[in-house]
This record gives sequence, C-alpha cells and structure tokens, in this order.
Amino acid sequence: MTRRLEELELKRIHEVQAVAEAPVQVKLCPNCQSFEHLVEECPAISAEREMYRDQANVVGQFRPNNNAPYGNTYNSSWRNHPNFSWKARATQYQQPDPPSQQSSSIEQIIANLSKVVGDFVGKQEATNARVDQRMDRGSEWKMESVEQKNGWNAK
Repeated sequence: MTRRLEELELKRIHEVQAVAEAPVQVKLCPNCQSFEHLVEECPAISAEREMYRDQANVVGQFRPNNNAPYGNTYNSSWRNHPNFSWKARATQYQQPDPPSQQSSSIEQIIANLSKVVGDFVGKQEATNARVDQRMDRGSEWKMESVEQKNGWNAK
C-alpha cells in the first residue's frame, strides 16, 4: 500500500513538472497591441462592449410613428413649401354656379318623356318592317336557288 502511495505521488510530481516545463506562449492582444493581458481580458473590448450595449439599448427603444404612412420620407425643409402645406388658402379656381331652378312641372317632364319614347317606338317599328322585308326577300331568293339546284319548280 505504501508503495502504491509513493507511485501516485511520483506520478503527480511528474505531471506538475511537465506543466511547469511547458513553454509559455505569450500572445499579443490584437486590440491594444499589448502582451500584459489575454485577449479575453482586454480593457478595450470591455469598453467597446459597453458602447455597443448602449447603442443596442437605444435601437431597442426606437418606436416608429404609426401615423406616418410614408415612414421617414418627409423632408423637413419642405415645411414652408406652398404646395405641401395644410393651411387654408384662398381658392385658386371658381366653382361653377349651381344649375338654375327651372319652373318645369312633372306634367312637362312626362310630356317630354312620352314624346321621346313615342319617337323611339315609331323609328323602331320602321326598322323592324325593313328587316322583315329583307328577310322575306332573302328567304324567297334562297328557296328559288334551292329549287333551281334540285330542278323543282314549285311555282
């Protein structure tokens, strides 16, 4: 048992010596060009982290104006431009006069309407008569051509 204990102690001593004899590599801090600290302990990085943390907090607090449908496209120098202002101005055009009230009664309106409808019906009847005549002539012509083709003489 004592022998085993001595072996473990020797093994431990050799491990400690191996660690102690290993060459220590000192690395240059790329941020501040110093050999005095490790990269993870660089004071410049902690300052940058603090700065970026503050900027991130500011970005997180930004609230867009939901009443502005065009976002940040408004140019404040346009504030005094006459075409972009909302203040009341004198009208630049004359509105037309409202139509004058005529003393027309319902009877006159009905008479005018019945005259227009009567004229339309008369013209439509004349058009229908012309179409009927043409159709009759066309069917007679068609019958004659069929009879001549087949050699019939129905007349």
